[in-house]
Amino acid sequence: MNPRKLLLILAFALLVGAFFALDLGRFFSLDYVKSQQAAIDAYRVTQPALTAGIFFAIYVAVTGLSLPGAAIMTLAAGAIFGVLWGTVIVSFASTSARLWPFWFPASYCATGCRGDLATN
Repeated sequence: MNPRKLLLILAFALLVGAFFALDLGRFFSLDYVKSQQAAIDAYRVTQPALTAGIFFAIYVAVTGLSLPGAAIMTLAAGAIFGVLWGTVIVSFASTSARLWPFWFPASYCATGCRGDLATN
C-alpha cells in the first residue's frame, strides 16, 4: 500500500479514535449547549465573525468525519446565530463537509491516474 494512503487512513482513524477516547461527544449535547449559551452569546457579541468561523470549522469537521453531534450543532446554530444566520452558516458548512469525501479522493487519486495513463 502507498505510504501516503496509509498515512491518510491512519490520520482519519486517529481523529475518530481521539473523538471517542477523549469523550468529546459530551460537548455535543443539548444540556451542554444550554449550560454554555450565555458564555457563547457573550463571545458572539464581541467577536461575531470569529464565532461564525469557529462554528463553521467545527461543523465541517464533525459532519465531514461523520461524527455524532451534527444534529445538535444544527440546533445550536439557530440558538446562537438566530434562524436566518444559523441556517446560512449550517447550509454552507454542511455543503463544504459533504464535498470532502468527493473532492479529496479525486484530487488525491488524480496524480496516480496521471502516472498510470502516462505509462500506457
